[in-house]
Amino acid sequence: MPKKKDKLKDQDHWEPVSPGGGSWRQKEYNEGIYTGQMKRGSRDGTGTLRERNGVILYEGDWKDDKPHGYGKKYFPRTHDRHEGSYSRGDRHGLGIYLWANGDRYSGDWDTGLMHGRGRFEWAASGEVYNGHWVKGKMTGEGIKVQSDGCRLQGAFLGGELHGWAEKIFAGGDRYTGYFKNNSREGYGEYVWTDGSRYRGQWHNDLTHGRGELVTALDRVSAERDRDRLRHRRGDSSWLDSVLSYNGEFACGRLHGYGTAQMFDGSTYTGEWREDRFEGWGKLRYADQSEYEGDLHQGLRHGQGQLQHHMQFIPPLEEEDNMTDGSVTSTSTPPHPLFPGHLTAVQAAPPLPPTMPAALAIQFEPPLEELDLSPQGPAVSVEDVLHTWGGIYIGDWEQDRPHGRGTLQLRNGQFYQGTFFQGRIHHHPSTDSANAGV
Repeated sequence: MPKKKDKLKDQDHWEPVSPGGGSWRQKEYNEGIYTGQMKRGSRDGTGTLRERNGVILYEGDWKDDKPHGYGKKYFPRTHDRHEGSYSRGDRHGLGIYLWANGDRYSGDWDTGLMHGRGRFEWAASGEVYNGHWVKGKMTGEGIKVQSDGCRLQGAFLGGELHGWAEKIFAGGDRYTGYFKNNSREGYGEYVWTDGSRYRGQWHNDLTHGRGELVTALDRVSAERDRDRLRHRRGDSSWLDSVLSYNGEFACGRLHGYGTAQMFDGSTYTGEWREDRFEGWGKLRYADQSEYEGDLHQGLRHGQGQLQHHMQFIPPLEEEDNMTDGSVTSTSTPPHPLFPGHLTAVQAAPPLPPTMPAALAIQFEPPLEELDLSPQGPAVSVEDVLHTWGGIYIGDWEQDRPHGRGTLQLRNGQFYQGTFFQGRIHHHPSTDSANAGV
């Protein structure tokens, strides 16, 4: 009785395909029909694997029954294809993979994954990455050009910027610094195309921590380009007013303690909250007048002092006989009503009446007395200070003197009492009793 042939997983029939036989054979497997070189019953050498309907699955080099060497592999169900080096059945070495949607990778492979140096092109978006890969992910040094025109260059991890890198925006702005999970994190510098720059700390892609902002524009061009700047940089209110800032940021805004130079020529040092003055601060205006005290939502509000021509303001001294609504011409007015963190102004006393004529020109208008009596006009505190020189110390509300305070002029006159919406507020009962004081 003839010996029964062992049942094989693949049909074991051989057909010579080259004249005279030789090493070329055809063998049928579960995945298809192989035509090519064989060695000791295994695919070894050059051969082609087709589906039974004739569609090619792989053509190229084989070893130990697996693709090994150079070959082309086709995926009929997805219509993808790969051409390049293989090792023991896996893509390994240089190769090109083409997806049916048009995406393309060309570069190094390791055990079937993109690994090493390679270039990936996204057909739909037009994005391109050229750099290092680790186990199928963009990891290491690389350059990526995004669909929005941004160019990313530096360290990648798992497909995202991570570490030191540079991002150049489509409009020309540039960020150089640290990233974490594709967001700016840690130290970095952002430079706008007009030359303005921020240098400092970042968190979650926003300025956060200690930093320095310098605007390249001067005051005139800043006013002219304000709308353009807002459109390009966002809606942060500090962009409308700040030429430079050195201090603390939080969540993309001026927040904490810092010093700023403003477009209008003033400078501010103090506390900030969400891009506005908030808390204690010191404002020095372009005309060299100065406010020191409390601020709220960008306005002088609380207790504070405003002074003009500080070098001519005498020290304030206590007088017990002063009452609200009092007016006097003495050069020794009372101390501030609200000492707290506000300090008394220490400066030189008024110059004597016998001052040289050469110096008198510095003191326009003349040091005559202003009518601060109840019968006098409704006096605007800031107008008086700007014209006469002097100091106001007291309460503020919505950027104006409002409440109790003391107004002292450079010529020695002062008024202590109530102020209302920036003006001296005369109380009829009190002022009439003190008329002529």
